Amino acid sequence: MTVYTKTWKKKKKAVTDSKNAYESLSATQTKQISQAKNYQATITTAQSNIQAINDSLAYYYKSEKTKGKN
Repeated sequence: MTVYTKTWKKKKKAVTDSKNAYESLSATQTKQISQAKNYQATITTAQSNIQAINDSLAYYYKSEKTKGKN
């Protein structure tokens, strides 16, 4: 006989509740959630690209500034 602890039962209930909530979403809601995640990933990627460009511009600006002093 298997004996389940309070913690195990609580986590199992949380998983079941999450699964039921996910299954109750309509196809449109699921698509919207997926789109939102994709948009967030696109924004994050764009921000990192912009930061990389800004960093390289700052580096070249500083290196050109020091070349002029020599």
